Amino acid sequence: MSIAPRLIARFRADHPNVGVTMNDFSSHEQVELLRRDALDLGFVRLPVPAEFEALPLASDQLAIASPARIEIRAGGDPVQALADHDFVALRDGRGPGLSAQIRDWCRASDFHPKIVQEADDIQTVLALVAAGLGCAIVPASSSALLPGRLTLTPIAGEAARWTVGAVWKSSRNFGALAGLVRILRAAEEAET
Repeated sequence: MSIAPRLIARFRADHPNVGVTMNDFSSHEQVELLRRDALDLGFVRLPVPAEFEALPLASDQLAIASPARIEIRAGGDPVQALADHDFVALRDGRGPGLSAQIRDWCRASDFHPKIVQEADDIQTVLALVAAGLGCAIVPASSSALLPGRLTLTPIAGEAARWTVGAVWKSSRNFGALAGLVRILRAAEEAET
């Protein structure tokens, strides 16, 4: 959410005559679009199938989103924090990788959420939480979507973390895409 816009802005400055379209697709959808050559580059949850080139760019982790009136202590027991609250969830079909990770974390934590509402995208999940319908487990990076309207408390542990990266087909790495890949590699090198 924060990396892609910065990198695309840098790309647009270097390639002002190249059109850029950004859409919100799940990692799974992006991989399928890349396979069909309907997408040049995606920002996805890693790892990806070996047929693609990928460049790790950032890490993310699960976080508890709660209405501002509910206090959840960082470092506390997230299961206990959520046990007495209704739960808003991302619909499985919309973000299968994220949904699976949340499900796996809940199972490993012996947490059985009382889901009262589902939504098709993270923005709607966060809006429902901000409206007081319940808590949710979302990517910590989604904090930029509704700043000040809810609280995000990161969940500790490796099971709650993942890497986000850029992915593309090596067979299409020429022209404008090659320029974007150079920018991505330079940004990754600057971070290390």
